[in-house]
Amino acid sequence: MLLLFFLLLCHGCGQLSTRLALPALRDWFGALKKPAWHPPAWVFGRVWLLLYTLMALAGWRLAVHYPVGLWLWGLQLALNQAWTYLFFVRRSPGLALIDNGCLWLTSGLCVVKCWHADPLASLLMTPQWLWIGFAITLNYATWKLNRG
Repeated sequence: MLLLFFLLLCHGCGQLSTRLALPALRDWFGALKKPAWHPPAWVFGRVWLLLYTLMALAGWRLAVHYPVGLWLWGLQLALNQAWTYLFFVRRSPGLALIDNGCLWLTSGLCVVKCWHADPLASLLMTPQWLWIGFAITLNYATWKLNRG
C-alpha cells in the first residue's frame, strides 16, 4: 500500500506538471530559441515517466529503511514541481534555472545522505540527479538564447 502511495504521488506530480506546462507548450515554448542539441519533445515524457517511477521506488524504500531521509526526498520533489511552474507558468527560464540548481543540489544531497541507510534508494535517485545536471545546461542555454 505504501508503494502505491509513492507511485501515485510521483506520477500525480508528473501529471500536474504536464497540465501546468501544456498552455505554454502550445504557444510560448515553441517560439523560444533552443540550442541545437535540445532533445526532441517525445524524449522528455519518456524520461520523466522512468524518473518518477524510480523516485517513487526510492521514496518507498526511504520510508521503510530511512524515514528521516524523506525530508530531502520530499524537498527535491517540491523543487521539481516548482521548476515547471517557474519555467512554463511564470515563463521565466531565469528563475527556473535557479530552482534547477537548488534541485540538483538537493537531489545530490539525497543520493549522498541516504547511501548509508539504503544504497539502493540512492542508486534509484541517481538517474534523476544526472538528468537534472543535463537539464541545468539545457535550461541555461535556453535562458541565454532568449534573454533580453
